[in-house]
Amino acid sequence: MSEHATWRRRWGIVAGYGLWSAAIQIWSRLRQPKPYMDELLHVPACCQLCRRLVVGSEAAFPSDSLQRVTTPPGLYSLPVLLAWWSGTTTVCCAVGWLRWLGGVLPGAGVAYELVQWTDGDIAAVVSVLAFLPLAFVCQMFYTDAGALYWLLLSYRLHLRRRRYVSSAAAGVLSAWYRQSSIAWHAALAVWGAAQERGLRRRRLLLAHGTAGILYVVWLSMRWLRQSGTLYFGDAERHPLALHTANVMYYFAAWWVAGGGWSHLHSSENRASRRPRAKASRRHLLPWLLATTIAVAAVALGTRVHPFVLADNRHYTFAFYRHIILRQRWRRWALLPLYVISMITWWSQALPHRRLFEKLALLLALLTTLVPTALLEPRYFIPGVVLTEALAGSRPPPRRRWVRLRAAVNLLVAMAAFYVFFESPFPRPPDLHVPDDSPGRRMP
Repeated sequence: MSEHATWRRRWGIVAGYGLWSAAIQIWSRLRQPKPYMDELLHVPACCQLCRRLVVGSEAAFPSDSLQRVTTPPGLYSLPVLLAWWSGTTTVCCAVGWLRWLGGVLPGAGVAYELVQWTDGDIAAVVSVLAFLPLAFVCQMFYTDAGALYWLLLSYRLHLRRRRYVSSAAAGVLSAWYRQSSIAWHAALAVWGAAQERGLRRRRLLLAHGTAGILYVVWLSMRWLRQSGTLYFGDAERHPLALHTANVMYYFAAWWVAGGGWSHLHSSENRASRRPRAKASRRHLLPWLLATTIAVAAVALGTRVHPFVLADNRHYTFAFYRHIILRQRWRRWALLPLYVISMITWWSQALPHRRLFEKLALLLALLTTLVPTALLEPRYFIPGVVLTEALAGSRPPPRRRWVRLRAAVNLLVAMAAFYVFFESPFPRPPDLHVPDDSPGRRMP
């Protein structure tokens, strides 16, 4: 493909994503113009910070939202800069503007980065962008889209461009949106330290080591200031926990909703079936190991956060409350899915990656998911997207399976947006949303 054709395809995908987002934002303006879910904290917090920094007063907007937000203020950076440049705080307090700046714009950046990783494969890009939690957070004023964009940029600058200083800076910016990005940045540094030699390794260690020192100082200050926790703000509702089952939920979400099932049909795996059949005993060990890990994770590390019991607006919460928690044996019903998804992730999604690379990714997953008591699908976004991006650098699964995965994910996303906007339901006040506004179902 010529350079001009590649350029057209690259920006054509971004433009198509922009049109999709414009339609969703118009729909949102008509059906849900007010903040919803985490926006109920982020929007007033951004407005309060903006008025404090730009106007010099917050008396006009009294709020404790800044004290309740549990993430760094990276999400508010661009609105505050625009407000400072324009001399008005309107952009910081208007929900529509904030959704464009905090969701759609970084979502377009994610689309651009995915085009780079998949070499312009439109179906592969669409299948990832339509991953249900990602599709939603890219249309709302959430921290996830911005953190993911800088994280993907950091990985590409490092692994494909060898621009270590720029990669480290992008990693720090990702952590400025969500502190959990530190684990993914550390995984990238481990990759580089194991791969590079000589002068390149010294440059890499200098760049990422400087970022690491910044993280240590920053987290130490948070630990001391927050009395023994790394969370910002309302840490009482987000305690650290041993939630090993969260990793099993990630593998299941990647396999079912992220399109992990399509890796079972890749040409590499199909060609290697015959040799594997001859060595069935040797390949039985991974299945036994995966089963043991899944059983231990569910038995020893299943946690139920109060938010899960407070409402059923998340599909995950409703599934957990009404199916999994009804009877104790039901938590084991998904065990085969956990095992299959783990085996697929390790042996088939990333077959060209070396052992230490997979271990670095797995360690990042454990670091970000195990201490998190709350089960929320958007926490799986970095792992799902990075897995698919890194898998995209090899010959992908056969084209028909990629297209099928894209079509399924896109249809599911469209149906979920329809239910969200067109099927509100009455709900009592709860821990998450203390008023009696209508509920809307979302991933």
